[in-house]
Amino acid sequence: MVLEDHKRQGKVFAPPLTYKLGPLVEVSWVVTILPELVWLALLHDAHGDREAVRLITSLAKFARSATGDVRRRTFSTVSNYADLPEIVQRTLVHDLEASKDLKKIQDALFPLLVLYPWCPLRFLLSPMDAVREVTVGELTRLRQVVASLHFKHTRPATMVQATMTWLAFDADMLVADVSTSLAHFPEVEKYPSTDLSQRVAAGIRAGIFMFFEGALSQSTPAWPAYFWNRGLEVDDCYFDGASGD
Repeated sequence: MVLEDHKRQGKVFAPPLTYKLGPLVEVSWVVTILPELVWLALLHDAHGDREAVRLITSLAKFARSATGDVRRRTFSTVSNYADLPEIVQRTLVHDLEASKDLKKIQDALFPLLVLYPWCPLRFLLSPMDAVREVTVGELTRLRQVVASLHFKHTRPATMVQATMTWLAFDADMLVADVSTSLAHFPEVEKYPSTDLSQRVAAGIRAGIFMFFEGALSQSTPAWPAYFWNRGLEVDDCYFDGASGD
């Protein structure tokens, strides 16, 4: 039967992608997705790709364990950490400290967590860092990381999208069919130097938008709007060129 994998919604048969992820609406890379993934980029910038992925995976695993939210969230976006109960926040900090990963994560995220006091990840900030001012160098680093993400095809932007995709694999929320480019996922580390890595990256970028269309379109998170509005207070923002969408 041609429509056997579709789901009937009234008189309409919805394809699997639609009824599993929700109605697809346009999501802006710059306006919505960039702010959600900027924390991943700061870790990549501070520690390099492989160590950043290890640290991020550690944080996400502890978050899923602390919340019991094994399959509903990848804990890859800033908004995934919004509204965590205080006891979960304390458990997460304790687990990261015990694993010796907390300090590395705090150091990488410091300018974001200090300059954006309403950031959902601020609970990771140490009491000592909470009273320290951001230096000019740290502000410059944050500005450069944000600028590196403005176009979603750059290597930094591709690496954070790959990290989000990896977290979906790790949480058993995503399975790659052997016939797709994502079956060769590790090749993305070579992006953009090989043809295969470029194909894998293209598959990752397509998948990222589907994640956001399904998870974020249902209720617009407060974080992206706050990120850009607060950014205007923190520093002058200017990007040369067209939109990153």
